[in-house]
Amino acid sequence: MRTIKINNQELTDILTKRAKLFRELGVINEQLVKLDAERTTLGYKMDKLKEKTQVIMDKEKIEVGKYEVITRIYINDNKENEVEILDKIEEYKKMLDEQLVEESKEDKK
Repeated sequence: MRTIKINNQELTDILTKRAKLFRELGVINEQLVKLDAERTTLGYKMDKLKEKTQVIMDKEKIEVGKYEVITRIYINDNKENEVEILDKIEEYKKMLDEQLVEESKEDKK
């Protein structure tokens, strides 16, 4: 291998800027790796809490209809535990109604 020296100030400036950006990218990549590891750890913790929640919910034996599903479990503004239950049929009706409204708008054009 051989090397050639080029005396060009513009090239020196560009290569200096590239080296600086490369170092900055290295720092950011290190931060991303740390944040990704932290996110993974938090994800595992969330999964464990979700499993514990499911155990409690199974014991509560909340009755849901054939076309209902529990969508959310949360603490409301009054610091009470609430379970949100979605009626799939009602949601489907809403979706169809919205679709009909959109179609009628298009027909009017």
